[in-house]
Amino acid sequence: VGDVPSGFPSLAFGNFDFTHMEALIAGAMAIAFVGFMEDMSTIKSLAGLSRQRINANQQLIAMGAANVAAAISGGYPVTTSISRSAVNYAAGANTGMSSVVASIIIAVVVMFFTPLFYYLPTTVLAAIVITSVVKLINVASIRQLWRYSNVETIPFTITFLSVLVASIELGILIGIIV
Repeated sequence: VGDVPSGFPSLAFGNFDFTHMEALIAGAMAIAFVGFMEDMSTIKSLAGLSRQRINANQQLIAMGAANVAAAISGGYPVTTSISRSAVNYAAGANTGMSSVVASIIIAVVVMFFTPLFYYLPTTVLAAIVITSVVKLINVASIRQLWRYSNVETIPFTITFLSVLVASIELGILIGIIV
């Protein structure tokens, strides 16, 4: 992995520069849309495994609040991490308290233990992510979609392949167009 800086970056309140807002608005809308779609797809896949109900409005409000907090403190846009969510689910987490516990553990690690990651191979991190995310692939749902409508399988297949070949943003855009 190499050097991982320890500690937290300083907060940057009030560093708003609206001079380039017009040029950035289209990209910002794309980030918001892709973030929401990633968030909802993660939630739907995990909620399907645990048979929980989804409230898209509540999710959108939470994501908006997190992004406002990130914006006023100098952070990056916030969205769901499918790999972290999959690891969390595989570990048996059932409530939001698991995120609080994970945040505390991450804070302790970032403050004191980052030098230990220097010699950790990135393949180990990749293996953790892959083994967690593979459990979210639901082949039965794809078969059910195929049985329900062959035509409906076409946008799924094109979007899936576009994401693999190009990028998430381009793949989703191609899927929307299809």
